[in-house]
Order: sequence, then C-alpha cells, then structure tokens
Amino acid sequence: MSERYERQAWGRRRDTPYAPRIRGKVCIACGAPAANHHHVLGAQHLRRWAHEQRGWGRKERPYKTQAVLKDDRNLVPMCFPCHMDHEAWAKRLTRDQVPASTWEFARELGEWAVVRLERDYPVRGDTAGAAGAHGA
Repeated sequence: MSERYERQAWGRRRDTPYAPRIRGKVCIACGAPAANHHHVLGAQHLRRWAHEQRGWGRKERPYKTQAVLKDDRNLVPMCFPCHMDHEAWAKRLTRDQVPASTWEFARELGEWAVVRLERDYPVRGDTAGAAGAHGA
C-alpha cells in the first residue's frame, strides 16, 4: 500500500474510526480506491443543527452529535484528489451522484437540509447552479 494512501495530506495516520469502513470502497466520482469519507451535508452544518436541538440534555448532546456526524447515510467514499477538487469547488459532485440514502437522511433532519443539498449539489450540466451559490 502506498504511503500517500496510508497517510492523508496533513500527515495524520489513517487509524481513525472511519479507516476500517473505507477499505475496499471506491470513489463515487471517478472509481479509484477511496481514501476518505466526505460528509455530503457538511459537518459544520450538522454541528450547528445539533447545537440548536431542544430537549437534548447537556450530557447526551455530545453523543447524539457524534451519532449524526458518523451516520453512514451522509458519508460517501472519495479518493483524495476528487475530494479536494470537490471541497475547493473546482469539480463538484452532481445531484445524481448523491445517494438516495443521503436524501432520506436530509429529510429526517428537516427542510433546511434538503435545501442545502439542492443548493450545494447542481443538476448535471447546470454549471451555474452550485458555482453561483458558493459563498451564499
């Protein structure tokens, strides 16, 4: 196994809790071996949503937040180059590449999550969709 695959760009080892779940999977964008998971709904948005939840006690909030962040329905395997292109808004995933389970997950969270997916993931061939929404 190559050193690049074993370590991510910032030098952390791949012995995170996600490492066993990513082995053997392929990138949803190009089909190369996957190096990491991508949160389709961004982790920062999920943390904000979890922070705003009423009825979650102070002791249980961290555990429920982690459960939402680690939900497999919101994680897709990607190779490192495709993930960096996606995060840099250079080459975005399209709406048809987002799994149906992610749309189900978004509907469970609320309308804000569905709107976020529609905003961040353009329809194939719509070049102005996500690029125009970046930073909005």
